[in-house]
Amino acid sequence: MMPQRKSLLFSFLLFFGLVVGLSAPVMAESKAKKEDAGLAKVLGDIQWGDSKPTVLAKLKAQRMSTLGKDKELRKDARKMQRARKKTMDWHQEIEDSYVRFESKRTGYEASIVQTHYTSSNGESMLRARDRVAQRFFFFMDGQLYKLVVAYDHDYLKGIGFKSFIGQAARTYGRPVSTEYAELMGEEELVKVTWEDRQSILDVENYKEFFGTYAMVFSDRERIKRLRASGRNFGGSDKSSEEAVSDKVAHLTKTDGSDRNRDVVDSIVGDVSLDLNEGRPKDDQIRPEDEPEKDTDSADKPKKTAKKKKAKKRKKKKVSTRDFSDLKDSASDDELVIY
Repeated sequence: MMPQRKSLLFSFLLFFGLVVGLSAPVMAESKAKKEDAGLAKVLGDIQWGDSKPTVLAKLKAQRMSTLGKDKELRKDARKMQRARKKTMDWHQEIEDSYVRFESKRTGYEASIVQTHYTSSNGESMLRARDRVAQRFFFFMDGQLYKLVVAYDHDYLKGIGFKSFIGQAARTYGRPVSTEYAELMGEEELVKVTWEDRQSILDVENYKEFFGTYAMVFSDRERIKRLRASGRNFGGSDKSSEEAVSDKVAHLTKTDGSDRNRDVVDSIVGDVSLDLNEGRPKDDQIRPEDEPEKDTDSADKPKKTAKKKKAKKRKKKKVSTRDFSDLKDSASDDELVIY
């Protein structure tokens, strides 16, 4: 009898050891995946490469799961029923929003996502309206590769780009680069970029044209492969001049454009153009006086040529700060950062 018990005990310990040994790597892998999600956390259960039907199904499941966790709704059957009906209507709206970019006329030519798709290139999109923003899910050859989150204009009213970047940095850490361009005659911060092993995040400044900002998440490996192939995609065939026409800029310009004045200097220091470069010392001027300086007709062609050159010029430099200490005096509220 004793040998039989020892045999059973040995078998149990062996089985237990095998279970632990097999489950440990699975648990470690699950934990690693969760920790490695990084920028892709914004997708929830959705993954890069998912198809349109899969994204639709997961969006519905995410919303239904949220309802199921709401204690107040669980206590009231009628409220739960209304909430479920609202979710189903929301989901149907997303499904109906599906568009294939098969021609140049898509209805999004003058929208904030106009520079994020290329026509006749196997690209398509779904749009989901949320409480403070719209999410645009972009597909390439039927696979999800980019998510653009465009915030509602009213939600960001009074919030400077500096403050928005500061709050994004508290969520995602130190950015890898910043990019500047001339907007409306001013050298402005236009994009801040984060990267991890799976994803890229570009936070883009559309304040002067559309009165808002956008967070652009994309599949890093897919982007890398597309660029290596030399294929135009995601609006890479559109120049900055084509992106926002003078007519659109005039119609959509808001009075909030001056809120970001000097934002570049306040974040990373002076990055204005060196107008004294190449000038004799006795002929040097102060950069701040240049926009208001009157010149005679003989000087105008030279000045115009320099201005055109500066307009096309963009700067990109690695940030030396993590932006986490930035705070905008216009608002003490915490923003919803996707």
